Amino acid sequence: MKKILFVLMACVLCIGLVGGAFAYFTDTETSSTNSFTAGTLELDGTGITGASAITIDCMAPGDVTGEYVITIKNAGCLDLIWFGDWQFTGGGGSPDLMEALYIDYAKMEFLDDTGTPGVWEPTDNFITDGIGSGPSPDWFNTLAGTNTFGVVGFDVWDDNNGMGTTPYEHVGALTPGYAYRLTVKFGFAPGADSTYEGLGPITAKLVVDAIQLNQDQLTAKGYPGLWSWLNTQIAKQ
Repeated sequence: MKKILFVLMACVLCIGLVGGAFAYFTDTETSSTNSFTAGTLELDGTGITGASAITIDCMAPGDVTGEYVITIKNAGCLDLIWFGDWQFTGGGGSPDLMEALYIDYAKMEFLDDTGTPGVWEPTDNFITDGIGSGPSPDWFNTLAGTNTFGVVGFDVWDDNNGMGTTPYEHVGALTPGYAYRLTVKFGFAPGADSTYEGLGPITAKLVVDAIQLNQDQLTAKGYPGLWSWLNTQIAKQ
């Protein structure tokens, strides 16, 4: 949690009347009490896999996992920008298990402060059966086209620049109480042969960073071109 510090200021107005050798007449007026509290920037960590990573092991070619659901919710009181970075460990070597494991299914839902999806942005099922789907499949199909097995493998998904935010694969903006909900399934490419046997395990986790919705902060982080789009997201909420 990052906090923004505010300077607390109290204003006291003093009025004095002075007359020659006479006593001073004084009056003091104090402004009504002003209370300022530091805002909070907080992600609801209960639905984020940064603490408990997903370990994918004992899979055979053609296998697909069940669903993993990750919710990124603004639990503070300030608008925020969040960045999601998938991090994979256990790959490497030749062949590389990272190319044979892939994202079989991915869906992003946009939840309002009642938890209802599709109110401020329609649900986007952007990967199905390892390739692009939904209204904007082209980038995901481009990634699949560079993978050995023609799917969105971990090797091509990791640090991809589809959002212009490498090493982050996801980015969004949230007003308090609103959330993004990501549902994913992982697969082992059917075309993988016995040379991949015994490799791994691969561990995957999504690490989420958040900053205040502030243009200077966004520029300092290196993504000034996203400012208008992120504000559009907030305006919909």
